[in-house]
Amino acid sequence: MAIIISDIHADIKKAQAFLSFKPDAEHIFLGDLIDSRDPKVTFEEELACLELILASDATLIWGNHDLAYTRLRPWGAFTRFQVLPQELTNQYKDSSDYLRSCYQETGGDLYAVQLFIDRIQPHFERFKAAHAVDGWLCTHSGLSKAVTKELPDCPMDSGDPAKVAAYLNEEFLRESRKYKSRKAASTWNTEWAHCSQ
Repeated sequence: MAIIISDIHADIKKAQAFLSFKPDAEHIFLGDLIDSRDPKVTFEEELACLELILASDATLIWGNHDLAYTRLRPWGAFTRFQVLPQELTNQYKDSSDYLRSCYQETGGDLYAVQLFIDRIQPHFERFKAAHAVDGWLCTHSGLSKAVTKELPDCPMDSGDPAKVAAYLNEEFLRESRKYKSRKAASTWNTEWAHCSQ
């Protein structure tokens, strides 16, 4: 039996309780791992929650808040944190080539969005668009018939969640590769693009 949770939004206590409950069961996060709207949650707590989840062996499903911190960047980031305080910038500026480049290109600053990209991007292939478990199809926000009109080859009528999940995951990776190559060939610039390409 799988244990499933969605929209944890950087609630580290909830993440810890979820991961420790029935530790031998499959744990599935249905997206939106970060971007707390609780003003009391600090950037450090949000980052610690993300790192806890990424260090676990849980199955990870893309949510819109997670996709915002990939190099695909289909939409802008949702974080309420902007420029990191100097002590955090100093702590992280040399922790990866990507952050080192961001630090140099911004003239000595790091942004929260850059640190989230740095943490999520290496796990890109681990995240899924969909996952089938115990006869159920797991996604972040469901799958409507309207979607299948856009994806006519999707085996929705098969009644087999594993086939549908496999199709959606393959389609997501195919589209993300197309998007990456289009973006690499384009000269368009977006917010933070200098460090998110």
